[in-house]
Amino acid sequence: RVMVCIGIAILMLAGSLFTTMRLSYYSMQNLGDSYKSNSELTHFSQSVTIVEKAMEDYVSYRSFESIDAYYNARAKVEDYYASFQEFPSKNEVAHKEYIVHQLTEAFLYYSSLAISARRANNESEIQLNYKYAMDSYNYLISQVLELNNLRLQQNADRYDTNQSRILISTTLSII
Repeated sequence: RVMVCIGIAILMLAGSLFTTMRLSYYSMQNLGDSYKSNSELTHFSQSVTIVEKAMEDYVSYRSFESIDAYYNARAKVEDYYASFQEFPSKNEVAHKEYIVHQLTEAFLYYSSLAISARRANNESEIQLNYKYAMDSYNYLISQVLELNNLRLQQNADRYDTNQSRILISTTLSII
């Protein structure tokens, strides 16, 4: 009978140790994923800035290098923003992704119109579309920063929740 109690105690200790280890692993994985999601947003923002700079250079100087940089950076931006939410959502983070998605589409649309107008030497269209592209760009960058902060807060909340679960699990395993 004593051996059965010792066996049950060892099994309970192993189970609580396993649960604690899994929660700790999951918590660290969430922390890594949060860094990755925020890092991807930073790369997205940098790519959008490169598109804006290349558009500005092409409108000003009409050089081959600037148009090449524009289309290369634009392809990267299109890859990034394809992963964002495409429809409105009640979830705050998903809705902010939707806003970033829509603003990215607007920025890319107006920047391509400005580039096309520059190729056609249509000064009035260049100025109009350049202004719209810059307005979209400025609002887009501010929304990306807000999305980055929302994701960081969401990931910090998940990490705190996981850490409290680990504490509870550890406490229960001691008892």
